[in-house]
Amino acid sequence: MTRKFLYFLIIILVACKSEKKSEDQNSLTFSTKNFKTKKAEELNEDGIEKAKFGNYDLAEKLFLKALDLESKNPTIITNLGLNQQVQNNYEKAMKYYEKALYVSDSTYYIASLNLGKLYYKTKKHNEGVKISTFVINKSKDETIINVAYLHRSYNQVSLGNCKKALNDYNYLKKNNLKAEEILRQMNTLEKEIKNCVQHTDITNSK
Repeated sequence: MTRKFLYFLIIILVACKSEKKSEDQNSLTFSTKNFKTKKAEELNEDGIEKAKFGNYDLAEKLFLKALDLESKNPTIITNLGLNQQVQNNYEKAMKYYEKALYVSDSTYYIASLNLGKLYYKTKKHNEGVKISTFVINKSKDETIINVAYLHRSYNQVSLGNCKKALNDYNYLKKNNLKAEEILRQMNTLEKEIKNCVQHTDITNSK
């Protein structure tokens, strides 16, 4: 796996060295394939380097310079979104992800994944279910699909759709996932689903 492959893996590794880890630092965004110019790719990579050490202002400037060279590059736009997301600026991040989807004709599924997570965080759970389902139906990448199932399950449980949340959870469990971050989130998700089921049972018994 190259340094350019997964932004979220880079950030997870750096987060292990810092006590100030944001849970959004595990968010997923690719930083490869979409570049037409070497300069834009280098600026994007420099932005990633600055972001992984917490220099978010300089990272943004570098991403914006890259965007000046390739205004319709969904990778750069998504990295701008992630740079806002790790600072908990969710509304700004969502606007970037929506723009990344627009310029890519909705084919840049990484932006969709991050939207699914932020819809959960901002309590827009129906939107979270819709965007996650879209990724599950359209993507061919197993990792992307697994993360989409995770996000959809979280949104379903927040809507009180316990059985649907459990179905998504069981799909992930059946895949015997090895990714540490997904496994950690699944442990939390399992507890939330149990609470959802118990609450539903109590409500139905009244």
